[in-house]
Amino acid sequence: MKVLFIGNSFTFVNDLPAMLENLSGGEITYGKVLRGGAYLKWYADPEHELGVQVREKAKETWDAVILQDQSFNPARDRDDCVNQTKVLAALFPETPVFMYQTWAYRDGSDKLKNTGLTYDEMKEKLYEAYNAAAEAVNGRRVPVGYGFAEVKKTAPDVDLYTEDDYHPSPAGTYLAACLFYTALTGKDCEALAGIDALDDGTVKILKTAAKAVSGT
Repeated sequence: MKVLFIGNSFTFVNDLPAMLENLSGGEITYGKVLRGGAYLKWYADPEHELGVQVREKAKETWDAVILQDQSFNPARDRDDCVNQTKVLAALFPETPVFMYQTWAYRDGSDKLKNTGLTYDEMKEKLYEAYNAAAEAVNGRRVPVGYGFAEVKKTAPDVDLYTEDDYHPSPAGTYLAACLFYTALTGKDCEALAGIDALDDGTVKILKTAAKAVSGT
């Protein structure tokens, strides 16, 4: 399965694409067009250099395309997220689109306070935007943000964030990889190996959280 990732640092921190390829034993391979802080509208714009790169990738054959917007933009402007998704999906008319539903910033952090939203408000606004975008292109939403909330509720000692309070820690990226593995292959993530950065207990917690939200 050949997957194209389009997004920003929420995808490339800890190298989610490579982690997914390694965990799947090469069942999933990838291409990527990524830039820190990038918005989907940059990729959708045929005159932007990132838009040019995406259109080059669209000449290749892919089994899935994964779209991830700037971390706060879908919560602030749902229509923009949906509209840019439509433009990008049209570039890959025969390819299933998967929307990477990202997470609210760390609860209680200045980063979150500066948005003017609570943790739950940001989480739900992200869900609403990514869900609407997925529905608009007959795609599928991958509920990574809900996975973060599940771990927050059931295992709050597992830190899914880096010190900046919004990028994913290795645990956060591993959780995302579990959810993408199930979404892309239809297989249970239970059989996946762990990674060196995480102990076995943490891996088990993350797999349990992923399975709890994978159908949401």
